Amino acid sequence: MRLLRSTIPAGGKFAADHAQTPLYASVDSTQIEQVLINLCTNACHAMKGSAGRIGIGMAEVLLDQTAAQVSPDLHPGRYVRLSVTDDGSGMDEATQARMFDPFFTTKGVGLGTGLGLSVVHGIIKSHGGAITVKSAPGKGTTIESYWPIAEQEAPAQPAPAQPAPAQPAPAELPMLNRQSAHVLYVDDQESMVFLMTRMITAMGFRVSGFEDGATALQAVRGNPDDFDLVVTDFNMPGLSGLEVAKELQRIRPGLPVVITSGYITEELAASARAVGVRQVLCKQDTVDELCESIQRLLERVDA
Repeated sequence: MRLLRSTIPAGGKFAADHAQTPLYASVDSTQIEQVLINLCTNACHAMKGSAGRIGIGMAEVLLDQTAAQVSPDLHPGRYVRLSVTDDGSGMDEATQARMFDPFFTTKGVGLGTGLGLSVVHGIIKSHGGAITVKSAPGKGTTIESYWPIAEQEAPAQPAPAQPAPAQPAPAELPMLNRQSAHVLYVDDQESMVFLMTRMITAMGFRVSGFEDGATALQAVRGNPDDFDLVVTDFNMPGLSGLEVAKELQRIRPGLPVVITSGYITEELAASARAVGVRQVLCKQDTVDELCESIQRLLERVDA
């Protein structure tokens, strides 16, 4: 929630409304994070840069036979309902009918593939859940996802540990001489590029985001000395993060490179070191740890 807040257009509001007691569901944490990032990214786009409101809600719902008819993927039972609401431009019925189709998009050429909502739909269905949409032109959009509640007892809570010193949010870290520092960020997921470019900008750095390695390399070739740090996903169509890193060292030897990956093996770590990669980060922990790594590496550059 804290990280997504930074993606809201200037003057916009971001609010949360969730159950007072914990709700449990059996989900893949990385995938549910991807669902939230995608839905909030689309909500931001729907606001078209204006100062609107995005809300995230979470509540337990009990669906009977009638209520479950809201979606053919739902069955009567108890669910965690996770919703994302915006007061943006809204959608007509024709757009709603196709919004989960692969490659369907309302964005202009070069502004997205349309895969985000298709991926969201697939993730939710794979968890035995469903997704519904309420929208109208000029009336905003509410997307509700339903996740079956886990029946097992909540795990026992460990004794409270001594709290660690509070860590500053990435945007609140001590400022460097950042106006000239330029970060290049590469990830084939449009939502991650959208989120991370805004996060890095909030830290005070310049940033250029790309959704494929070939285009990113072309940018570096055009002006090799303009970039101070490159962050690239490992597993991408076309060129992998390792291939991007190897080519970057040929174009601009010594340019710091960080690779992110959902699964880090010893082989990946060794291959990354062999091509001069400074750090390999687990993608599940990307946002917080990556912001800290960017600051550390660029401090060395400034030094």
